[in-house]
Amino acid sequence: MRGALIGAVANLLLNLSCHLYIERFLCQNMKKAEEELSEAQRLAMLEDTVSTNRVVLMVIAILAGSGDFGSGVTIAVVKVMQPDVAYADTSFAKLERVMSRF
Repeated sequence: MRGALIGAVANLLLNLSCHLYIERFLCQNMKKAEEELSEAQRLAMLEDTVSTNRVVLMVIAILAGSGDFGSGVTIAVVKVMQPDVAYADTSFAKLERVMSRF
């Protein structure tokens, strides 16, 4: 449960940082777009944007995958390490049968 919570918080922080990055990046590009640009400058800016977006998406995918993997491993380890719980002790059951005879 704790690992899933940590994974969810990590994903939330990742999404927030991505939104902040995108807002900042878009504001910079909008300022550049207001200026008069030649066709070659526009193409160069588009290529830079596409390559940056590709890298950002790869980083996001890797971080999200590692967060999900880490949460899954944590949950699996916790389930494996849980002790087996006997809900009714066998000696108590025997004692109860003996007492029921009386």
